Amino acid sequence: MLGPSWLRRDRGGALDRYYSEAWEELTAPGSPFAWSTTDVRGVPTRTYDSAPPDLALLWAGAAAHGDADYLVYRDERLTYTEAHAAVDALAAYLASVGVGHGDRVALAMRNLPEWVVGYWATVRLGAAVVGMNAWWTGPEMEFGLSDSAPKVLLCDGERFERVAPHLDVLRADRSLHVVATRADGTDLGDEPSIGPTPWTRRSICRHRQPWPSTPTTTPASSTPRAPPGTPRVRC
Repeated sequence: MLGPSWLRRDRGGALDRYYSEAWEELTAPGSPFAWSTTDVRGVPTRTYDSAPPDLALLWAGAAAHGDADYLVYRDERLTYTEAHAAVDALAAYLASVGVGHGDRVALAMRNLPEWVVGYWATVRLGAAVVGMNAWWTGPEMEFGLSDSAPKVLLCDGERFERVAPHLDVLRADRSLHVVATRADGTDLGDEPSIGPTPWTRRSICRHRQPWPSTPTTTPASSTPRAPPGTPRVRC
């Protein structure tokens, strides 16, 4: 149990008083965890006064950590600076294929650095992440993708092999861009591949086109515009 040893032996209610006083101190107006009751879609909800209004702002604040390690995967390391560069590049790419606020991006892969980069890039655009179970079979992935209707699927090579036989069905009535990472030895056909390192400006530029679902060049007049503040990717 937490707290000094005398509290653990106390039977007179001191433990309750101790934590009640701590709660009052930490949540008092002007304290780090001060909270208020706000309206969230018609429901009175407790919210922290100093919390960022959205996850995109929370991610932006992480840039202050600079060259400190952000992700460690086996013998790979990614600093905050490198992660932000990868997220900005992928966000710009997603915007270039039409992903915007309220859209969905599916993530299907092992616990890889690319999952994290893909998550923050999606949040960066105000889009929703569709997290898919990496244990799902091909038919299960087909159902999940059909049901959630994402604009883009970010996956690793293993998940691509499972979903590949179902892409024609998934693309029968809508566009679905698929980008695979760590897909060495996997037959991707014409699908773009990025990796094995996390998404970067260079790798995204190298694999931007062609998309099987859009075999012809999209006219400049109809090219989706990235939201304000989204970094441009020049190839």
